[in-house]
Amino acid sequence: MKTLVEFFRAHAVTHFDCLFFDLCGGPRGKTVKVETLLASPLAFPQVALVQAITGDCLQELVDASDPDMTLYPDEETARADPLTPGRGWVLCDLRTPEGGRWPGHPAPC
Repeated sequence: MKTLVEFFRAHAVTHFDCLFFDLCGGPRGKTVKVETLLASPLAFPQVALVQAITGDCLQELVDASDPDMTLYPDEETARADPLTPGRGWVLCDLRTPEGGRWPGHPAPC
């Protein structure tokens, strides 16, 4: 993660989007501050991926404990946004809290 932080700082990025794709190929993610990478793992609630077309969450499709997924940035995909100063993005892999591949992630980890 230190290399990723160094890249963003070198390009004056203060906030970046952690992006991944859901099972239908739709982009998902969250925007975080660069310093967040040094503080803790990046988490994303798995219930956010099981929304109906109406926007309602289909909670019954998620484990009762509803553990967060962990986002692992792929440093090779990091980019500074040329159109928005201070912004960047990176593609992420999804993992379980134990570090295994999240079963709903369409891309290989």
